[in-house]
Amino acid sequence: MIDSLNTFSIIVDRFLEMNQFDINSIEYCSNESNHLVFKDQELAAKFRQYHKEKATLRIVRKECNLSRTGLARVKQMKADLKIK
Repeated sequence: MIDSLNTFSIIVDRFLEMNQFDINSIEYCSNESNHLVFKDQELAAKFRQYHKEKATLRIVRKECNLSRTGLARVKQMKADLKIK
């Protein structure tokens, strides 16, 4: 059993570290839904795959989620779902 799980910010930090990106050189654009996305589709696919391997999703109430924003890690729970 894993003692703690990665938050999104930790996943991003590790992805940048592992791939040695210069964060200032990464370009973004807006998609049809007006969301910011990576301009480089290969980079987007690489991050999506990395996130899929590392993320454990949890459905929480808005209040719970907002109260934990300062935590770097959260403990694993039985109800957590792993992205497959």
